[in-house]
Amino acid sequence: MARKKKEEFVVRETPERYMSDEEVLYIIEKRLPELIKKKPALKAKLKDMFSDVFVERDDMVKILEELRLQRENSDKRFEEINKRFEAMDKRFEKMDRRFEEMLKESNKHREETNKRFDEMLNELNKQREDTNKRFEAVDRRFEAVDRRFEEVFRELRALREDMNKRFVEMAKEFHNAISSVGGRWGTRAERAFREGIKEILEKYFNAKVREFYIDDKEGIVKGRPARYQVDLLIKDSYHIIIDVKAQANEMDVNKLHKLGLIYEKQKGVKPRLILLTPLAREEAWREAKDVKDVEILTSPKKFKP
Repeated sequence: MARKKKEEFVVRETPERYMSDEEVLYIIEKRLPELIKKKPALKAKLKDMFSDVFVERDDMVKILEELRLQRENSDKRFEEINKRFEAMDKRFEKMDRRFEEMLKESNKHREETNKRFDEMLNELNKQREDTNKRFEAVDRRFEAVDRRFEEVFRELRALREDMNKRFVEMAKEFHNAISSVGGRWGTRAERAFREGIKEILEKYFNAKVREFYIDDKEGIVKGRPARYQVDLLIKDSYHIIIDVKAQANEMDVNKLHKLGLIYEKQKGVKPRLILLTPLAREEAWREAKDVKDVEILTSPKKFKP
């Protein structure tokens, strides 16, 4: 018995010709079913070959069931999400209403604030106007004070000129008094001249010269405590200490200077210091220049008010 030759379906492609997609599809649709009928084993072989590509019925059922469960689960989740979104929508609606209320309240508060600021601004304007009026009144008062000061200054200048004239006249009287005393001066002559000076000051200045004692408790003049008698004239704010000497040296000038310091310390007023003498030695003039506060009067020509 001759052995039947095994049938094979071989698709050969030659370099001269390639099968098109239509030809391949024709073979699969028309020839493949005939081949499976002739060779049933080919079906199992094809099934194994395309197991990774085609899905079996049972597997398809499982997949569809899985998809159905996933869809149901997704529907539930979407429902939950929808519910959450609805709840969020409600919350946003509440927030919108709250924001509207806040906005209304804010607008109301802003209007009230603007109204209060307008009232404050009006009040400030009124206060500024009132302050300007008060400053104008103050300016007028200062102008009046300035005019009054000018009048006072004029009166003071006139008073100073009058006092200078009186000092000149007094100096002339001093010169006459000194000339009448003569060349010899002693204790009695100094006392008589001092009395003449008192009369002149009372006549021209309507002021009394009185004897005044300065207590040098710290020994500034001689280095030990002592008491000194001087002639003191007080007229208004002027304090004048007068010392009369037949002849004056540097010791007399220094003594009067120190007595002035003691008087200023005790009374709180710096006095004017005048040393009256017809004869002042050269050292007396030098000492007066050094201490700067002692005036030596010998004649009207030397007098400086």
